Amino acid sequence: MLSSNHTRFIFAFMLTLIILSPCVTSVNNTNFSIAPTSMMEIAAPTITGPTLFEFENGTVGVTIEYDAYDANPKNWSVTVDGSYYSSSTWDGGPVTVLLIYLITRNLIVTVPQDFTFIITVVNEAEENASITTTVRAIQDTNAPQITQPANITYEEGRFGNEIKWNIIESNPDFYNISRYSNEPGTNFSILETGDWNGDDIDINVDGLNASHWYIYTLFVNDTLGLNSTSSVNVTVLADISNPVISSPDDVAFEFGDTGMEVRWHAYDSNPKNYTIDEIIHFNDTLYGNYTEFHYFTNISQPVWMFTDPDGGDISISLDGLFLGNYTFIITAFDIYNQSSTDSVYVRIYPDIRAPVINASDNLVYEEGYTGYNITWDVDENNP
Repeated sequence: MLSSNHTRFIFAFMLTLIILSPCVTSVNNTNFSIAPTSMMEIAAPTITGPTLFEFENGTVGVTIEYDAYDANPKNWSVTVDGSYYSSSTWDGGPVTVLLIYLITRNLIVTVPQDFTFIITVVNEAEENASITTTVRAIQDTNAPQITQPANITYEEGRFGNEIKWNIIESNPDFYNISRYSNEPGTNFSILETGDWNGDDIDINVDGLNASHWYIYTLFVNDTLGLNSTSSVNVTVLADISNPVISSPDDVAFEFGDTGMEVRWHAYDSNPKNYTIDEIIHFNDTLYGNYTEFHYFTNISQPVWMFTDPDGGDISISLDGLFLGNYTFIITAFDIYNQSSTDSVYVRIYPDIRAPVINASDNLVYEEGYTGYNITWDVDENNP
């Protein structure tokens, strides 16, 4: 039998377990504390650029570049003196503003004249940034700037000769090109004249006569009366040189091979004609499948011409020639009966090589499948 002390101890122990049990633990009036979350604030766009920009009145192609950035761009816009000027979607990078509209919209009424440009960039959060630039249109005080071309010397008959003047001008007006020469009957003449839009100007000078000199002079004028000139001396030499013919390497290939040729590159200022002749050192007209082979036919081309100012190619095919050794000689003439020649030695040797078979990869497939083939690649000039 338990003593009273033991009974009290057991009772106290059981009561403690009941109180600490999660089944009876009270959750009434429980407070939860949640710390506030810090949200990152989106940065506004940025834009930087000049505060003052000057340009010569009438100059086309002038732009102002602004360094701008935003990770979530939307658009940009420009006002001039408080009025709409231009706008566009924005990719988040630099912004380019064209000044041509000041000219095409007749906004410049006097010079110098200042305009207040306000450029604004906006992101998707409708945040924006702006910059103000004073754009000043100033007087055109420069005459047209002409880059002086080099003088030209060419052989009579050569083509593709031209003078090209590179010019910078804000307010172009008109131009003319004149020619002065020591050739009788053509001492001075105006070759071209007309309105000028500011583009570069060029003129072809082919077809001039030998032993004479010619001076071509360009005159350009702008709308303010400022002008510039540039003269180029053109000298034409008599054609006293022979045609130029390249010298290809000699050729050797196996009887029956195809795609073989001799190719010369030839040039003359005044080409006339050419011939290609064959010399047979040795041939065997009964070798191989000889009925499929033939002799070379000599060539006499009465008209030799080309469209490239640097000349053109002349070629002959060697396919189908009998076994043998040959020399092919080209002779080219110009209209002054000046000529040049070149020769190429060709050796067609016997077919002493067995057919070359390139084996296919091994093939493995499951029984019942179809569509599998073995393909051999065979190389042979005389199958």
